[in-house]
Amino acid sequence: MKPIVADSDPLIAFVRIERLELLKKLYNQILIPPAVAKEIAPPDVRKKNLIVLQAHPWISVQELQDPQMLNMVSARLGEGERAAIALAYEQDLELFTDDAEARKEAQRLGIPVFGSLAALLDAKERGFIPKVKPLLDALVKKGFWISPKLYQDVLTSAGESKRTHRE
Repeated sequence: MKPIVADSDPLIAFVRIERLELLKKLYNQILIPPAVAKEIAPPDVRKKNLIVLQAHPWISVQELQDPQMLNMVSARLGEGERAAIALAYEQDLELFTDDAEARKEAQRLGIPVFGSLAALLDAKERGFIPKVKPLLDALVKKGFWISPKLYQDVLTSAGESKRTHRE
């Protein structure tokens, strides 16, 4: 199984719902550039988040082999998103991000991209979780914004939808 490259948003989301272990089961190894490690461990929570990273050696910090790769990524994005996109491009790996602009930029560069909700669907499909809805609800409770339509679409994809018809 090839590793994936992640930016900070999905990693933080899975830490917040205390399900980071799902990512290990799904992807085995996650590479993050130093800029993402810095975002995950800002000064106010650095010690706690660094301990989380150290407890999960399957998440490893990877430098760009060619720092000039950053120049091909839109400067409109944040440092972590830019570095994650450049690393995914350089390593020919999938990008794990929830940032809409980062997704567009990755797609522009031909990088396969997916986010937290796709990871939850994958986890259910592979039998790692029995239901998606409790984790979707936990994400929303912890501040992860999901539009009502997307929420319903994910439940439908997971076979957990109870659509009601209102007239």
